[in-house]
Amino acid sequence: MGTGTGMASMKGKNKGLYKDAPGGIVIAVAALLLVIAVLVGLFGNRFMKTAEKATAEIINIQANGDSHVVTVRYTDKGGVSRQAQLNSYNASMRIGQFLEIYYQPDNPSSVRTGGSSWIVILIVGGMGVVFFLVGYSMMRKQREEKWLCEHGTRYDAVPVDCRLSTNVTRISSSGSSTIQSTNVSYTYVLICHYRGQDGTVYECSSRALNYDPRPYLSRNLVSIYVNSENPKKYFMDVLGSMDSNVVRV
Repeated sequence: MGTGTGMASMKGKNKGLYKDAPGGIVIAVAALLLVIAVLVGLFGNRFMKTAEKATAEIINIQANGDSHVVTVRYTDKGGVSRQAQLNSYNASMRIGQFLEIYYQPDNPSSVRTGGSSWIVILIVGGMGVVFFLVGYSMMRKQREEKWLCEHGTRYDAVPVDCRLSTNVTRISSSGSSTIQSTNVSYTYVLICHYRGQDGTVYECSSRALNYDPRPYLSRNLVSIYVNSENPKKYFMDVLGSMDSNVVRV
């Protein structure tokens, strides 16, 4: 095994090796979700500024696949009986139930419950915050990997194992009929050994991979970039160690 410093090659024809998406894409998704949450809040606030409050009775709940259409009847400020569809549904709603709604005087069919916008804002905004934190963590990790490629000590590591884990997800959908499906995904983690400058043999593990990369390694070795002051900080360049002339199809 040799040592030295260098820049890892992140090129290769074998795309789709890594399980995780680039951090920038996750951050972009987070920004989109946060923008949607802000827009929902702005439109909801504008709606409430001109809305009138009324008490409505649920007269029908129609299941439509995984969603439900809720029809209510209410009397507007002018004493006219109106029917309209709500913009939201929850499992506690029942036919004959009375609830507080808000409607637009110039468009009586535009009806919503008071907290519906906040529910959307909390769900979408919360997802945006989670995506941002995950994306930030991924980008920080990717910056650390870049630093290790530029300043770390390079070793040729020997693959000793590729551990496989199976993830099974069962999905059920209800509507006119109940459909159950099972989604099975596989995650691989490459385990390698390298001998440090002090003669100690270290074990390293890769990021989550979509497949076993060992048949595609150019020299049956994997480049490892290690922080010389802390061997626990390293980057295993699996993709850069693969033979670019061998394409996995």
